[in-house]
Amino acid sequence: MIRPFTALCMLASLGSVFYMFQMKHRSEVQDAAIKTTIAETLAARERVAMLRAEYARKSDEGRLLELSDRFLKLKPTRYFRRKPSPTLTSSCPRSRRSPPQCRCRPGARRCWPPPARCRSPSSLLRR
Repeated sequence: MIRPFTALCMLASLGSVFYMFQMKHRSEVQDAAIKTTIAETLAARERVAMLRAEYARKSDEGRLLELSDRFLKLKPTRYFRRKPSPTLTSSCPRSRRSPPQCRCRPGARRCWPPPARCRSPSSLLRR
């Protein structure tokens, strides 16, 4: 006859074995998922490398010049910036923004804006 304590220990050991196999199966499934994710990542990196190489080959300046000479009969031009017209610059209004006022409290260590960029109210009145 089996004692109750022995039966309880057998049930506990069966439960722990069942739990162990369940955890082992979950870890194997997760391991397989990680392996497929790594393989997909490596394949995507290889595709990106191939696309970059193909783009570099297709956008090569010498190759593009050769193709344009062969099919378009165009010559490259130099881009230059035109000087502004004197009539255009004289008709534009100039900005007359006054510099910011200093707002320092007496005894303050710092003030903003810095005093080099400030104008006192008395210097503004001299204008």
